[in-house]
Amino acid sequence: MRNWFLLYGLPRLDGILPEKYFRNFSYLVNGVYLLLKDEITRQEIVITDYCLRNFYLLCKNILWLVEFPTLEACYLSLIFLWCHL
Repeated sequence: MRNWFLLYGLPRLDGILPEKYFRNFSYLVNGVYLLLKDEITRQEIVITDYCLRNFYLLCKNILWLVEFPTLEACYLSLIFLWCHL
């Protein structure tokens, strides 16, 4: 699953997902990819922070449109997913 997420997710979903969802997914993939590296520079930490914050904010905006009642639970689930990867 991790290989699909990191290596095939973006190319396979490009053109299938609507642009705002694809952009949001790309922030998540890029952020997780950088965090999985054996060594990470300060610059990569800044980029990762940017990617994951944007993912969270876009997720929050998208889910707000459908009145998702437990957004914080969604955010915590993503944190647990990141810890597992």
